[in-house]
Amino acid sequence: MTIYDLQNRAKALREKTQTASVTPEEVGGLFADCLEFIANIEQAAGSLRIRKTYKTKKEMEDDTKPTDWGGNPLKSGHIVAIHVGGEGPNNGEIYVYQAPGWKLIGNFNKVTLGEGSGQAYSGDAGKRLADALEREKKDRATGDTQVESNIRDDLGQPSGFAPLDEHAKVPTAHMPEDMYEVLMFDGFEKVTSYEFNSAADPVEIYFDSTKQRFFPKKDGKFFENWPNRDRYLDSVTGAPHPKKVYINTLENIPYRWNGTRMMPLSAAGKDGRLRRIEHGTADTTRALVPNMIHIWGAVPELHLSLGENLDSDYMAEYCFQFTSPADRGTTLTLPAGVKWYNDYIPPVLAGKMYQASIMENVIIMGEVTL
Repeated sequence: MTIYDLQNRAKALREKTQTASVTPEEVGGLFADCLEFIANIEQAAGSLRIRKTYKTKKEMEDDTKPTDWGGNPLKSGHIVAIHVGGEGPNNGEIYVYQAPGWKLIGNFNKVTLGEGSGQAYSGDAGKRLADALEREKKDRATGDTQVESNIRDDLGQPSGFAPLDEHAKVPTAHMPEDMYEVLMFDGFEKVTSYEFNSAADPVEIYFDSTKQRFFPKKDGKFFENWPNRDRYLDSVTGAPHPKKVYINTLENIPYRWNGTRMMPLSAAGKDGRLRRIEHGTADTTRALVPNMIHIWGAVPELHLSLGENLDSDYMAEYCFQFTSPADRGTTLTLPAGVKWYNDYIPPVLAGKMYQASIMENVIIMGEVTL
């Protein structure tokens, strides 16, 4: 019986205009069928909403007299659910009450396909769809495997893909010939001794022109190795890489290795200015960088050497400034070959500031009162 059947019966009754042409049975039957139809609608509509949510499947199965949220007994066809949140194996499952018993009809968390109970499609249609999806998964997995294989075969090959080293960088051997990796180092120093083990990052990096290689420095000591050694030094020759640019952060000058020594790509002091480099009062043993002025505060002693002039086209001038403590003069130690202007060695007095310049191993130094 449908709504259209009831409408047709009501229309037929309206068209009967003769006396006694409509019987009580016809009128009463129409009323009864209308009430039954309304009751069926209410039952069907009520069945479509979730009447109750259980914490677990066991709690649902143990409930032999289930009621809805308002305490009304559940009827056959009413729907309940298992708690959606959490990680329980039955979370999100939807059941219909069969008075007694329960039937799984779905899951809020996933839609499953196939022939079994609770799956979105049942019977042959579900099996065909599930089989098609399984084939699609296998085809995609096969395609992914083939792509990975192609990438491995083309890795590091001409017209292929450049590999990455342990630092997630493209190795120099796979760089275009006109492209140079840029690396930073902290200056030039003469390394008289070093530890033969490896220093952990972070470290300072210095270049020794005599030994023609970089050394890491950590906690005031030099070491043989450090994690980034192969980026700075060729693993076979031990020399710097000719296809890299090394920037001396102390001078802010880039260098390249020409096979025998580090060549600056620009020159400090080229425009007549000296860059200012300030040192801490604990940093009292230092190789002076040419064409810069090194400045110290009050220091009780200062041990200086002369860094290498890497560009013979420019005169190397070594400049420095320091202050003596208030209670004594600074003990100043210079390389043995340095000679004093006018063969006069000025005394270093307490509480004075001194400024000096060394060119061609001749030093001139003056003092001022603070």
